[in-house]
Amino acid sequence: MSYPGVNHMNKGNKACKLEIADLTNEQARTWLIANDREAAEFWRTYPDDDLIGAVKDNLNSFGWENQLGEIIVSQPVKTDKIKIKTAELSGTALDWAVAKCEGRTITNDLGGAVWVKGRHEDGRELDGFDSVFKATDWIHGGPIIESGKIELRTKGNYWESVKRLENGGLSQQGKTPLIAAMRCYVACKLGNEVEVPSGVAGDENSPSRSASVRPKP
Repeated sequence: MSYPGVNHMNKGNKACKLEIADLTNEQARTWLIANDREAAEFWRTYPDDDLIGAVKDNLNSFGWENQLGEIIVSQPVKTDKIKIKTAELSGTALDWAVAKCEGRTITNDLGGAVWVKGRHEDGRELDGFDSVFKATDWIHGGPIIESGKIELRTKGNYWESVKRLENGGLSQQGKTPLIAAMRCYVACKLGNEVEVPSGVAGDENSPSRSASVRPKP
C-alpha cells in the first residue's frame, strides 16, 4: 500500500526529534496526521499495528527532510567519517564542524541539515527542543566572528578572513564573508584538516585556497 505525503519543509525552530525505533504508535499516528493532512481522518482510525510501518513508507517515498509538526523522525546518525581540508568545508560539512567547535550536541546530521540540542541562555542543554544549526547564518556565525575577533576583507572575487595569533595568524578564503570566517574559526580550533561524517561531506564545495600562516606585520 502506498501512502500519501507532503513536500513542505518543517520551518519550526523547535521540535521533538525521535528515531523511528523509538516512536510509539500514538506518536506515529500524530506524525501521519500532521504530514498527510488530506488523509487525516484515515490515519485517525488506522490500525495501531501498522502505524510505524506507514511512517517508514511515507519517509522513504517523500524524504526525511520534508516533515511537519511537533514530531520529527530522524535517521540514525552515521558514524563513518572522512577527512576533508578545512579550506574546502562548505554546506552541511561546515555547519557540522562549527557546531563541534562550539561544543554543541549534534542529534542528527542527515537530510541536508545539522540539528543540535537547544540551549538555555545560561548554556544548559534542552532535551526535546532541537534546532537547525546553520553556521553561515548571521544568527549563528555573527557572534562567533565578533567574540573570536575574526577580521574580514575582500580579496578579488572572494572574501578573506584573518585571525591574529601570538605567533602570527591564520587566514582562510570563501565566496562569502561567513564561509571565510567559519573556515578560519574551524582552522583555529581543529587545524587545516578535519574529520566529518561521510553523510555531510557530499555537499559541493565552493572554490577556495588552502589556509596559510601569516607572519606578524
